[in-house]
Amino acid sequence: MKLRIVPLEVEHYREALGDTCPWLDVAQAAREHMTRGPAFSGFLGDDLAACAGVMIPWAGMGEAWAILTPLGRQHPMAVHRAIIRFLRSIIEHESLTRVQADAVAEFHVARRWLLRLGFRKESLMRRYGPSGQDFARYVWLRPT
Repeated sequence: MKLRIVPLEVEHYREALGDTCPWLDVAQAAREHMTRGPAFSGFLGDDLAACAGVMIPWAGMGEAWAILTPLGRQHPMAVHRAIIRFLRSIIEHESLTRVQADAVAEFHVARRWLLRLGFRKESLMRRYGPSGQDFARYVWLRPT
């Protein structure tokens, strides 16, 4: 099964997050993701499976992010293949030398997935999250 990729829209982001982030202005966060770097939504048929992107705060550096819906979690290989293609394309197109991604430290599935995407654990960030949760930072570095 292959994801149909379209540009990210605010409603896609809102649907993917659901009610998981009550502290967040979802529309504003979606617009920030859409304007600070490449972002897409992936659909299986007519149903949203994932939203993902890479925000680029400065030349050469990217911050990868992804939100999987329940459907996306049911089809992890389709989502994985689309995101790995997306990451490789963005890294090349934007000439990125560093891409970082953060995951809640206790969310082991996300942390294993980051390793499979080619990231390496860089650090543990204590009390980093909005509710005081610990996060783990992962990084991909262009070989020198």
